[in-house]
This record gives sequence, structure tokens and C-alpha cells, in this order.
Amino acid sequence: VSEAIRNQYFLQQGPNWKFRQELVTPVRFEQHNLLDPPPTPAQFDLIFIRNVLIYFEPGLKSRVLNRLKNALAPDGAIFLGAAECLLDPASPFTRVEGVASSIYRRKDQSNALTVSN
Repeated sequence: VSEAIRNQYFLQQGPNWKFRQELVTPVRFEQHNLLDPPPTPAQFDLIFIRNVLIYFEPGLKSRVLNRLKNALAPDGAIFLGAAECLLDPASPFTRVEGVASSIYRRKDQSNALTVSN
């Protein structure tokens, strides 16, 4: 991380660095069982599901992906692990072009991903 980014978004505490509180306050971290329906109302901007789908058989993987689609805000994104990809044409997600190969958006939304500094 560059020094400018580090100084803008982090605070040093001894030898460690910590996110500034204004970044942490609006973030909601939750754990959910992927086999259960998502909580309602569920409109997550980001869903991190890293290195999990590779262990599911195709039918179960499809059910989980549809639940994730329903839990994701219309302009949200899901982040998968490096070993995972969604090549099935029936998948409700499409890979975001021009960024890491593990970021996907809902097919019914624009594929553009806006990243602001």
C-alpha cells in the first residue's frame, strides 16, 4: 500500500496499522450458513465467499449462487477465491472485466465496477 493511501485510510498503533474509524463504522460483518435463506432484507454491497464453492456439487453450487444473487444489492459484487470461477452459462453472475478475475456482478446489472479513491 502506498504511503499516501496508508496515511489516508489507516492509523498506526505501535508496529501495527488499523483502519480509520470512519471506514469501519458503516461496514457490517456477518456470517451466514450458505444453505439457509439469506436474512431479509438482505441487500449486501459486497459478499466475500472465498474458496467455498469449489467444495459444492453443481446442483448445490447453483442454489447457493442464486441465494447470493438475491442477497446482493443491485449494484453489488461478490468476491470469490482464486481457485473459483463461474463458467456455467446458467450462473446468475458475470465476471467484472478489467479487474481481478474473482470479482463478479449480477448478470441483470451493468458489468461496470466503480472504484473511487
